[in-house]
Amino acid sequence: PFAMASGSLTATRSPPHATTQRRAVAAWRPRKTDFRPDLAFDLRDSAKPCPATVPCIASFPDVVRTGDNACLQSGYPEAVLPRSAADAINAMLQLFSRNRLDELERLARSVTHALPAHPLAWQMLGVSLLGRGRAEEAREPLERAARLAPADASVWDNLGLALLQLGRLDEARRCLERAVALQPGSVSAWVNLSAAARGTLDVAMAEKAARRALDLNERSPQAHLNLANALVDGGRVEEAETHLRAALELS
Repeated sequence: PFAMASGSLTATRSPPHATTQRRAVAAWRPRKTDFRPDLAFDLRDSAKPCPATVPCIASFPDVVRTGDNACLQSGYPEAVLPRSAADAINAMLQLFSRNRLDELERLARSVTHALPAHPLAWQMLGVSLLGRGRAEEAREPLERAARLAPADASVWDNLGLALLQLGRLDEARRCLERAVALQPGSVSAWVNLSAAARGTLDVAMAEKAARRALDLNERSPQAHLNLANALVDGGRVEEAETHLRAALELS
């Protein structure tokens, strides 16, 4: 259940008519237009885990049960190597919540080695890479997680974000549309879908998705920024300024 929220798209393609309007609001743009993604194990937007995170442990009882006594062998330091699948899951979630992504990668690799059929381990591995800008490396473990847990919205959200960062916009959009269909209440999935839609020159969908994200969380700087970008692309500069200001204040 992890998912990351993207701000604006880096390799952006906007309608030609938007160039003049974009210059008009250049003064309002944040210095850093690409907000750092929220690692969205659905711990995003909240100090407590979203429901999607906890069921990920309970949804695969057979995997957890058979792996309870698995010896997790790999390069992870023996002193902190969990001795059961449940302990491993909790340890990964703690490392994720503390943004200790180097350690999370090492532990996730250990768990995928011991429990190759457990989707959360593959997703955590992908997330640990994606959160450090290694989208190409993150893609394969996230695709594997999606095959193992096709009903998990956050997997599609994270895979969509990885593809988005790689410039594979049509594929990213399909993943993110699946994510919002599975979990309509996911802020990060709507934010990422907005960025993907803008990248594919679908300004109307970019605006709709950003507004949906704001309906769910009006204090999301990424959603405000994506909405502002969509409004600028549509020539609605004055309305965009309000959301650019909000993105600056909340970032």
